[in-house]
Amino acid sequence: FGWGLGYCANIFISRMKPSARVIVFEPDEELFRSFKTHIDQSRIANDPRFQFVVGSSVRHFFDSWTLEGCRETDEFLWIIWPGAEQLHRSLATSLQESFKTRLRDHAANLLTHFQNGGMYFENALANFEYQTDPDAGRLFGRLRGIPLVIVSAGPSLDRNIRELRGVED
Repeated sequence: FGWGLGYCANIFISRMKPSARVIVFEPDEELFRSFKTHIDQSRIANDPRFQFVVGSSVRHFFDSWTLEGCRETDEFLWIIWPGAEQLHRSLATSLQESFKTRLRDHAANLLTHFQNGGMYFENALANFEYQTDPDAGRLFGRLRGIPLVIVSAGPSLDRNIRELRGVED
C-alpha cells in the first residue's frame, strides 16, 4: 500500500520469485504520475508480476477481486509505505479488512466444497432441470399466504445471516 515514487521497485524485482505477484495500491494519482514520468520504470511496466491500482479505484478493488491467479498454497505479504499509511490510514485499514474478508470467504467456499462436495453434486444433478431456467415466475402464487425466504449460499450469506435469525419457522 503506497508506491510513492517507486524507489523500492528495483529491490522488489531483484528479490521476487518468478511466480510472485505484486498488487500495488497507490491512492495518490498525482504521485503515481510523477513516478511514471520521473523514474525509469520500464522494467516495472514490462514486468507482468506487477499490477497497479491507482486513485479512487483502490477503494473498491476487493469488491470485485476473485483471487484470480491465486492458489491455495500462496503466501501473502502486505507492505505499507509509512508515508501512505500516515496520509491514508483509514483507507489502508479498510483495504486490509476487505482483503481478509476475501480470503476468509475463499477459504470457507473451499471448505464447503471439501465437506459437502458429494451432497452439492447430488443436489446439482437433482435440480438440473431447474438450473437452465432463470425464470422464477412459476413460483409466484404457489405459496400464497406462506412466509418464504429464499437463501443462496455464498459470501454475502455470512454478512446477512443475522437478518435471518428469528424467522427460522
